[in-house]
Amino acid sequence: MKKQELKNGIQDLEITEIKKSIKTLNDHSGTLKTDMAIVKNDVAWLKRFFWVSVTAAMSAAVASILNLIK
Repeated sequence: MKKQELKNGIQDLEITEIKKSIKTLNDHSGTLKTDMAIVKNDVAWLKRFFWVSVTAAMSAAVASILNLIK
């Protein structure tokens, strides 16, 4: 009987530790989701910069072609 009680006590401790770990993981995953959303929003400036660069390059190419024609 004492052996069974000891085994049950150890299992209870293990379950308690697992519950603490799950709570910690849930807390960190919420923070991670928030951080990922911020990073996703910060990439928008890169897209705008790309389009501005492409537009400037295309404009320069068209201008140089027009200069060659004249």
